[in-house]
Amino acid sequence: MTWLASEKEAADHIGLEVATFRAWVSSGRLPQPIADCGKFDLKAVDQAVDRISGIGSATNALDAWRAKRQCETANQNKPEHHNEPKQRSELKSRKTALYRHFDSGGGLLYAGISLNAVTRLADHRTSDWFDQIAHVEIEQYPDRETALAAEREVIRTEKPAYNIVGKVAG
Repeated sequence: MTWLASEKEAADHIGLEVATFRAWVSSGRLPQPIADCGKFDLKAVDQAVDRISGIGSATNALDAWRAKRQCETANQNKPEHHNEPKQRSELKSRKTALYRHFDSGGGLLYAGISLNAVTRLADHRTSDWFDQIAHVEIEQYPDRETALAAEREVIRTEKPAYNIVGKVAG
């Protein structure tokens, strides 16, 4: 496999339109091309996509959030994502993540669902318990309804410390 690719080849490699790929590079979600040749390192692109999607060890989501936080100034002018669904019914049918935030002792702090668990982690940075997060686990579900059922079961059986009793996304 060739590891260096043009912008179009790199976009095709991860299934994005060139305009969306370009926007993700500009926002810092994907790496810049190599300065000397203007080509993209496909291994680096693959690693960035893995961080975005939460694939890999559970700490990847937390590490990805930390890296994203360092690039927040670039993300303030976040480009519109051309491929994201516009209809609510389309959102309900998209893969949805169930995420769990744990403290250093393994205690469950919070559980929730999101289309993008990494972005959602960033949303929790204003929570009183955010600095206690030592470990994040992410499970992917085929759709929102399945993830919501799993979230309800986690809250009912595992009793996260900071989920408000009876308040489950819906």
